[in-house]
Amino acid sequence: MSVPDFQSFLLPVLEIFADGRIHSVDECRTIIKTKLNISDEDAQELLPSGTDTRLRNRVYWALVYFNHALVLDKPEKMSYQITDRGRELLNSHPNAITRKMLRDKYPEFAEFSSPKQRRESNEEAQSDDSSLTPEDELHKAFSELNDSLAEELLNNLHSVDPYKFERIVMDLLKKMGYGGISDESVIVTRKTNDDGIDGIINQDELGLDKIFVQAKRWDNNVGSVDIRNFIGALSSKKVNKGIFITTSGFNDGAEDCARNADKTVVLIDGKELAKLMVDYGIGVQAMHSYEIKKIDTDFFEANK
Repeated sequence: MSVPDFQSFLLPVLEIFADGRIHSVDECRTIIKTKLNISDEDAQELLPSGTDTRLRNRVYWALVYFNHALVLDKPEKMSYQITDRGRELLNSHPNAITRKMLRDKYPEFAEFSSPKQRRESNEEAQSDDSSLTPEDELHKAFSELNDSLAEELLNNLHSVDPYKFERIVMDLLKKMGYGGISDESVIVTRKTNDDGIDGIINQDELGLDKIFVQAKRWDNNVGSVDIRNFIGALSSKKVNKGIFITTSGFNDGAEDCARNADKTVVLIDGKELAKLMVDYGIGVQAMHSYEIKKIDTDFFEANK
């Protein structure tokens, strides 16, 4: 089965320690993989950050939470053992263990899991019933911020001058690695009225490999006629690659036309355009940067 959500790990992880023995973190991960019927393939599923697997991350945080709730003790490095409090919790036969349960039952865990300002204002932490680990929640918040930023970017793109829009598009493509030979490798052609082509990317110094770009700051969706005209412009210039970018979207006919063309035609709608601008830092600026770190187990093993 796929890797369950974080809170589904809590009870099974604590049950590992019902035998009273000391179990290492790696041992817990091996047992949980079998206990939850997680396949080898699913066990390799990475977090969105790519820094760790979901399985390793969920087991790690379950152990950290139980340790701060004094449900598990840590008698040895990277190893845990159940406490009397942990036995009492298991003996109460819970159907599940949640973050909220730990917060409500154990003040030590509430102190650990609640930011100071929330404790002082007596606000309930929003993540009490979350099925996400802290890394998952951070990625979720990051994604939500970027989605909001992309929506704001798209609104701004609708109001810029058409030539400015074409320049933005070409700057983005250059930042993505297209052209890049020199400043002249990415050209805005609107002022020359080059058969409706808004930009040209020269992929090599001699201009033998070209990509034509059409960039339309439109409100209505692009249709098949627009794509056929674009393909016609590619053919008349003997160019085999094209990118059609719009602030709106593409109807089914336009997508079919691009898919069945004898040229390579890439379609980028407004949402994808705004997302790419955020990803490549076009029209946005960084406010804060956070570095997520984890324990280097090899470092500690090497110093035994």
